[in-house]
Amino acid sequence: MTVYRAERDFIKVGTKWGEITVKRGFYEGKAVQQAPEYEECRQIAETYHVPLKQVYEEVWKALD
Repeated sequence: MTVYRAERDFIKVGTKWGEITVKRGFYEGKAVQQAPEYEECRQIAETYHVPLKQVYEEVWKALD
């Protein structure tokens, strides 16, 4: 079995609640994976009394 380790970087995405860090994984120079940082999203959801899912949706919209 071969295991590939993707290169990673982090970007900041602006939302109506502030910036959220998104981790991206690259393989052969192409972005193959991206995910918002859970702890930041959870904290925003708690602070602004909104569902966590709504925070994630806002991040995905900002990425498009």
